[in-house]
Amino acid sequence: MQLQMNQQKSRFIRKYFQRKSNVVVFSKAQDYYIKDLCLNTRRFDSWAGLTVIEFYKIEELITADDFDPKIFNIHMSASCFFRQAVSVDTNNLTLWMEYAEITYILQAYCSKYVNK
Repeated sequence: MQLQMNQQKSRFIRKYFQRKSNVVVFSKAQDYYIKDLCLNTRRFDSWAGLTVIEFYKIEELITADDFDPKIFNIHMSASCFFRQAVSVDTNNLTLWMEYAEITYILQAYCSKYVNK
């Protein structure tokens, strides 16, 4: 019993620090991408990076148990970044697949709460 409790505590602590480190890394990356776009607004990698960071934020909110309406604001930001990235490179299939996946996940998330 004690061993199981220690494993649960260590798993919780590991997830906490992993999440904190991801937030710091993504925050630094987001700052870098924004500064890069100030120099070159046609850089696909920066627009795509900002899109993926917003997708990560959406996935974090979806894993929470309660409904959070700010997910729609994050999705609007992700959509704007996505449109900019696509305007630079329309043939990048990976980004199109990421966008389709997050849109499907968001739709499933919303329908789950509509049915409650």
